Amino acid sequence: MKIYTIARSKGKRIQIYGDIIMKYPHLIRELPGDILLINWGYEADHPFEIECAQIAAADIPFYVCTGNSAWNSISGRWKNARSNIARGAAQGLMNGAEGLMVSEWGDNGHWQQISTGLPGFLYGACAAWNVDAITETESSTASFEPVQALALHVFEGNSNLARAEMLLQSVGEQTGVQLHNASLPAVLMLDPVFPYYRGEYQQFRDYSFDKELKLLDSARELLGAATSSPELSQKNAHFAEELSLGQRLLQHGCRLGRLQMATANLTVAEIAAAEREALAAELKPLLGEYRRLWLRRSRPGGLSDSVARLESLLQSYRSGR
Repeated sequence: MKIYTIARSKGKRIQIYGDIIMKYPHLIRELPGDILLINWGYEADHPFEIECAQIAAADIPFYVCTGNSAWNSISGRWKNARSNIARGAAQGLMNGAEGLMVSEWGDNGHWQQISTGLPGFLYGACAAWNVDAITETESSTASFEPVQALALHVFEGNSNLARAEMLLQSVGEQTGVQLHNASLPAVLMLDPVFPYYRGEYQQFRDYSFDKELKLLDSARELLGAATSSPELSQKNAHFAEELSLGQRLLQHGCRLGRLQMATANLTVAEIAAAEREALAAELKPLLGEYRRLWLRRSRPGGLSDSVARLESLLQSYRSGR
């Protein structure tokens, strides 16, 4: 209440995230009526139906805050993002939300490139403008088409870039198992510094990653076609380089996963030394490309921490630990 009182004394309105208060819904009515509650949730099955109704019943102003599912994935999780945003937007509208937000986060080094979050942002813009256009019902189908939207609004008509983007978005969702806020190839690459998901690995034992690698080959071909045009703009050339890096990082994560998930205890240490050396040789040049592309769009702050996470993976290959 101290922060609220200070802000109100200066004629300001505060926003608060709603995750804590939603654990105690009977207390929502005790919030000041002039705050703005941010009801956030980023998974496809987040209970927006329940939470939005509880907030509306307490007559507290609120936004629905969804996510573009870019973080901890390298290339995004389109299926999750689409469902999360569509459901959040529909429930927000139904329960009188004042607005819709689409978040992106930089968890664990922000390995995703700028293009990774764009499908979710475009979809969120469409949902905020006309939720009926993105909500599938028995009598109608959603009109939002991500390849067309990206080609029109981002890639200057280059449909090959848009198609490559959406193939990359689907790579992390091929296992049929939804990891919380993450995709398997990215999780495996983050493991040396973020072993949070190790308890999930058993269900992926002997997983081949064949579907993922096939999609990545197709994405690489599309990127080659996209960049072969003599009329390729500098803007699209930059996007193509970023998508290509995402493709190569995901390919690396899948190759790592194929080897690691075939070991007795599902660890990098059990991968044969020659295979680990090959993985290290593949990863090392990607670190230089990662640094170059980061600095083209972003400030240096955070780069060292981000690259250090990839370097930890490289070190695990070399040390066998």
